Amino acid sequence: MGDAANTGHMGQTRLIIVEDQELLLDALAHSLGMEADLRVISRLRSAADIDAEVARLRPDLVLMDVCTLDGESGIDACSRLRAAYPALPIVLMTAMPDITFLEGAKTAGATAFVYKDMPADELITVLRQALRGYTTFPDKRPMPVLGYNTVTPREIEVLQYVCAGLSRRDIAEEMHLSENTIKAVIRSLLTKTGFTTIARLAIYAVAHGYVVVDGESITVRGPGE
Repeated sequence: MGDAANTGHMGQTRLIIVEDQELLLDALAHSLGMEADLRVISRLRSAADIDAEVARLRPDLVLMDVCTLDGESGIDACSRLRAAYPALPIVLMTAMPDITFLEGAKTAGATAFVYKDMPADELITVLRQALRGYTTFPDKRPMPVLGYNTVTPREIEVLQYVCAGLSRRDIAEEMHLSENTIKAVIRSLLTKTGFTTIARLAIYAVAHGYVVVDGESITVRGPGE
């Protein structure tokens, strides 16, 4: 792996992005691709594919999610890449406020570790610093917005159904509860999380990986997962 000054077209840094959420993957690729000195040469959804892709393309930098498609670990992939390519800058990212991810990233030899809610300009700065050999790690994890220490199992179940697109009436039928009870649960969720509408909460939960909707399968990830 060469340094950024001697790689790519006209000094561009060639990078691979690994992110399981397709919308976020596209957004990252677009945002980073707007920078004159950065060029996204590959987009992957699973960390299982990164080893072969790095061997094939020889990128200058890898930006990789901690939790990727089919449960493949970005931390494990980072460890493999670090053993094979000691000088390759690897930046790991996550939406999960789990301190074990941060410690795991350090142990795996990541160059930097960021949270997905980081503004784009700050992420770009981290990437450029990683190319220069600087490490970046947050001092502490952010507070989980969904407050899993206070959100009840019933509230989580309702949120799952909302993210799947069910109406209040449909949720009430699925849970064998009255529609008024579902309304009360939603009000409680909004109070605890600070969101003004359940739609905004649902969008946030999916975008940040708290609720994963895959076809008809819905799972919830808590801070410790």
